[in-house]
Amino acid sequence: MTSQKNWLRKTYDSLHATGHYLFNHIEASVNRVFGERFNLFYFLGTIPIFLLLLLIFTGLYMFVYYSMAVDTTYESVKYITENAPLGQFFRSLHHYAADAMMFFVILHLLKVFVEGRYQNHRWLSWVSGIFLLTFVLTDGITGYMMSLDSTSHFVLEKTSEYLVGLKIFGHTLTRTFAAQSLMGKWIMWIILVIHFAIPLSFLFLIYIHVKRVSRAKIIPPKAMMIGIAAFLISFAVIFPIGMKEAADYGKIAFLDQINWFYLFIAPFMNGENWELKVFLGFSLSFLILLGVPWYRKRPVIDPADLDLDHCTGCSMCAQDCPYEAIQMQPRTDNHPKYKRESKVDPILCSGCGTCVGSCDYGAMNLSQLRIPLVQEKINEACSKGKPKETWLGIFCQSQFEALKKKDLLKRLPSLQPVVYPCVGIVGPSLIEKAIHSDAKGVIIGSCPENGCEYREGNIWLGKRLLGQRKPHFRKVDRQFPLALIRFNESGGEDFITTARDFMDKHSSKSMGEQAKRALSYVKQGKPFFHYSLSIITLSILLWLFYLGAVSPFGSIPLDTSKSLLRIDFSYETSYKSGGEIDQKEFQKEFKRITRFIKLDQLTHKQRERLTKMAKDNVKRKFSHGNKPLEIEVYVDKELKAKKSYQPSGIKRDGRIFVLHKEFIPPGKHKIVLKAYEIMGQKKAHPLKSFEISRDFEGGRVYFIDYSKAKSGFYIRKK
Repeated sequence: MTSQKNWLRKTYDSLHATGHYLFNHIEASVNRVFGERFNLFYFLGTIPIFLLLLLIFTGLYMFVYYSMAVDTTYESVKYITENAPLGQFFRSLHHYAADAMMFFVILHLLKVFVEGRYQNHRWLSWVSGIFLLTFVLTDGITGYMMSLDSTSHFVLEKTSEYLVGLKIFGHTLTRTFAAQSLMGKWIMWIILVIHFAIPLSFLFLIYIHVKRVSRAKIIPPKAMMIGIAAFLISFAVIFPIGMKEAADYGKIAFLDQINWFYLFIAPFMNGENWELKVFLGFSLSFLILLGVPWYRKRPVIDPADLDLDHCTGCSMCAQDCPYEAIQMQPRTDNHPKYKRESKVDPILCSGCGTCVGSCDYGAMNLSQLRIPLVQEKINEACSKGKPKETWLGIFCQSQFEALKKKDLLKRLPSLQPVVYPCVGIVGPSLIEKAIHSDAKGVIIGSCPENGCEYREGNIWLGKRLLGQRKPHFRKVDRQFPLALIRFNESGGEDFITTARDFMDKHSSKSMGEQAKRALSYVKQGKPFFHYSLSIITLSILLWLFYLGAVSPFGSIPLDTSKSLLRIDFSYETSYKSGGEIDQKEFQKEFKRITRFIKLDQLTHKQRERLTKMAKDNVKRKFSHGNKPLEIEVYVDKELKAKKSYQPSGIKRDGRIFVLHKEFIPPGKHKIVLKAYEIMGQKKAHPLKSFEISRDFEGGRVYFIDYSKAKSGFYIRKK
């Protein structure tokens, strides 16, 4: 068992490592081509929100022309597509924006998963994201119900069968979508309200999703929004959505084109008990995804804490915290000058140390990395080389591990590394400590601007370095060489080259003051490789989107090799208790209540009392209860099905809903349907039998209904 657990753990970790490696190299190449501010992979979570706005806009346009009356719904969609101004364009844009939304949600989920950004303080974002994914899927499915074409027919029928099969709704739901004449006048309103209500619920879920994130990015950059909109517009023009045939309830439901973003489950919607199998598959997948934050061992977090004696209540730590783990509150020590103090929530704290770099007074510390220990680490690093000749290298954990893995720091023997969770911990006071430790200069290696594991640490450091955010580096000696170099984990060699160039230039006597403070992003070498990888990656993404949205393969064609005999009706049995008592039920009940009594010792009155008790129990058992109904289906005199149906309701006093599907080969057949009310083990009150001889066409549905007004069974036409 232990070996199996170890194997699973290694496999899980390998999956993470492989995915992280791929995403990191792709991000590095896209950064090289488009720049890190316009890297698609840094905004996978914000793009779906932009697409949601686009969906609302196009949806409202179509709503103006849409009819909720069942008999005119299809015609209204046809009018939108063929006659309304830009109707087909808006419908196509709406369709592909929905596909793109699911596409980017899945990409965002994969990226967060392989980078491991779902544990500790991030678990709420992951869990709410899984619910968002489920809601997006549900909303997309309801969208397919609204046009009442052949695809709508398939989706409505299978969805109703699924809900009825799980006992969520009664059989009346499947009957509702079995014929247009059975669909109530409010049914399309209900579907429309659900389709509109789910996007409104997104607002609440998105709020939960980003609740623990400060300054959450909701919308991607304007240039990226324009680019995505232009792509979808082009896609809508090249691949316009046309009209499919109207829903024909006289045909077996079929799907001529599978949309793999929303209808991927369609091929599994057949066979015996498929509803339960699909439910178990969805439930298992949902629970597995929900539990992802707790499968791996949680990384230990060193939370920040406050040294109140040094706190001035300036609130810079609260402003810079990327996860809203710090709040300002009234002073607890009655300080005569300062009125507020910081309060750290250790549950929300990520241990990044950004608050340490934002405090110029030494009030913020990490619990296990306090200011004296920071000074000690710097002194230890600087003491490994000659005074005034040793460079101090400050790295975040992820970038240092990337350099260490390839053993690249050996190429810079004069650079002594110091590692912190995030370079956001660097403030003016830390650089002054490096100066006092006789460091020749400081080189800080950090993640790309939008690739920081802690979101904003490297951004705030860059702004402090440029004097755009407090605490400024202005009081740090301008003659002291200081460089912030951002690079991808795959760009370690290019970082070494950039750092060496900066160190060599510092040795030049002609170097000016401005050059001694630098902020740069490493543009990785091998431009041909990065351009090629970017083009290949974007081409693969485009191809995957095309396969999922346009669906050139995959369908569930109309099966003309069989005909469907659909027996679907409701019936209220005529017999209710209060009449004669079924003798078998009476004898059974009498034996039950007298099983511990010697009957030959009873008096006549005692026997009468027990007899009355047994009869009352039988009456109570069937009180206000209808009898079951049994049906028999014969095809060419051969018994094909014999089923019993119980009355609905807790007391079994409601109507009986019968639904039976019998597939028969095309051709001429004689169908006989018999139905009986059941009392005990006997057949009673037979309904008028139904007989028909006719040619059955392949792929057609023959709907047998029942109505007392029509004197029994009949074939429903519409």
